[in-house]
Amino acid sequence: MAKRAARRLPLPMGGGATGIAYHGDGGLPQVCTLGLVQVGPRWRQVPHEHDFHELHYLRRGSGELHLPTGTVRTLPGWVYVFGPNESHGGASNKDDPAQILYMGVRFPHALYPALAELSGSRLGLSAGDDVADFRNAMKALSDALAVRASADGSFVALPELSPLLRARVLAVLAALMQLLEAPAASTGTARQRELAEALLRELELSKGLPPSLDQLARKLDVSPRYLGEALGAATGQTYPEALAAVRVRNAQALLADASIPIREVAQRVGLSSPRALARLFRRVTSLPPSAFRA
Repeated sequence: MAKRAARRLPLPMGGGATGIAYHGDGGLPQVCTLGLVQVGPRWRQVPHEHDFHELHYLRRGSGELHLPTGTVRTLPGWVYVFGPNESHGGASNKDDPAQILYMGVRFPHALYPALAELSGSRLGLSAGDDVADFRNAMKALSDALAVRASADGSFVALPELSPLLRARVLAVLAALMQLLEAPAASTGTARQRELAEALLRELELSKGLPPSLDQLARKLDVSPRYLGEALGAATGQTYPEALAAVRVRNAQALLADASIPIREVAQRVGLSSPRALARLFRRVTSLPPSAFRA
């Protein structure tokens, strides 16, 4: 059977591309691409990257997703989140071609640490209510786009979408914001949650160099090992991971002042060099410190 290219259902822009271009307030999430694509039985997509986050919802069909960490099978109802510059590609099941909603979003940099925890994840595997709300919002948007595709194939800018479609787009973003704002300490025993919340609160309130795990353990009158175990049980994070997120947020605040050299920013957040700061930023946000300063 001959290879068949992807058939992009809604909002054709010409030249085989589809999407919605939107330029809004830089302080808010900005939707930059949106579409529903029906692929052919032998469709394959080479790994590629974007400079924005991309959400995928598999409306129907199946296939496989190619990530830097390996290949995973895709199933209907799954939601995927790809970070900026995170390589991803895929292939369709020849007997059950996939239909995929894709939504590219530019988020404020302050949300990058939280989004980094979702990047490359298969949210369809999670059972939390917040994840279910996000998945249902993606489903509603893909269903609405499928209806539009059969009725109107013309390209429109996001502000020109019907009230229903605009509401669906906002519902997806609202559900994702709810997911990102979910309490971090949600599992473990009551005592473990209490300690984890206290640790995270101390980190958030720390000015300059964040405290060490030993220092926090002394302040909370427990052993460092027990405190680290409580954090892991309640949040799934290690102390270095929690510390990295705080260091990045503190560094972002310092980078906003262009008069502070990057070397000094690194030192103020407890890192040895600009290179160490760059490694941390790329691990947590997928972007270099210079991108935040710009």
